[in-house]
Amino acid sequence: MKQKYLLATDLDGTLVGDTLAKNQLFQYFKQHETTIQLVYITRRQIESAQRLIKIENLPLPDVLICDVGSSIYVPLRQNQLVEDYEWANEIQENWFPSEIIEIVEEQDLQLQSNIPHAKRISISISDESELKTICQRLTQTNLTYQFIYSSSKYLDILPQNSGKANALSFVLKKYYENEYNVLVAGDSANDLEMLALGYPSVIVGNAEEGLQTIKNTPVLYKAKGHYAKGIKEAWEFFY
Repeated sequence: MKQKYLLATDLDGTLVGDTLAKNQLFQYFKQHETTIQLVYITRRQIESAQRLIKIENLPLPDVLICDVGSSIYVPLRQNQLVEDYEWANEIQENWFPSEIIEIVEEQDLQLQSNIPHAKRISISISDESELKTICQRLTQTNLTYQFIYSSSKYLDILPQNSGKANALSFVLKKYYENEYNVLVAGDSANDLEMLALGYPSVIVGNAEEGLQTIKNTPVLYKAKGHYAKGIKEAWEFFY
């Protein structure tokens, strides 16, 4: 029986960042006649992710996870994606974004206005004191949520059951039934939980400093190669 493979990868700073390395990765799959399912996982919104896919001339994904895991899109027909409303409904339980926004605005913090607040609330953080203030204020409430802090400047407040790891687990269970050899790839703090799901995973060589101190495990590989070169390095290590 022919092996089935799936690459679940962050975009910016992981798959995208070195055009030559990216092209070599997909050429490698082609040369080895590896049929691979692609799941892209990104902090970007759907429109921004689709622009990036077009600009970078990336293969179209089989599943696109956006908004730090708070939205999932699957193909309806060629070149058209539709949101998975089962996931959308699942994560809305006990999610009260308007109340969180009210608290954020009380602290004079800058909301990213282009973000769909019904799915996630994103704040531009200028220093650690702002991060500490909003975290302390929200912990004083009975609201349910989760924090994802990344790139030392973005704080995403998400529905409690969303996030990249939960979204990827949902996708693998619903669409792939654990029949695939999986590689998960990332470079930043908002990738950390999905890298720890227990699947073969890679932290690419250009990862944020906070990920550089994580030790290798039998299923977590720290690549020396940057961007897609690191993905290829890990793919050869595992498969």
